[in-house]
Amino acid sequence: MSRASVAYNALVMAMESSHPSCRDNPAFTADELRQIDVDELAPICWRCPIVDFCSAYASIERPKVGVWAGKRYRTYQPRKGESDVI
Repeated sequence: MSRASVAYNALVMAMESSHPSCRDNPAFTADELRQIDVDELAPICWRCPIVDFCSAYASIERPKVGVWAGKRYRTYQPRKGESDVI
């Protein structure tokens, strides 16, 4: 089993025993996010009881979309003057 799988399974188990705010909020997994969206979602993550599980998974898997443990992971970084929507 890969490290990402182990971290994902731990995250899923933590989500089952808790009810994090992101669970039913599609904004956390939106394909397109602006920095202002991330700025609004991140504080919710920081107060979450399972933020450590989320962070562990995201740091290994580096999800392409969404906000994970208060951070947006992405491969594309807009240049100055470009839109920050991805």
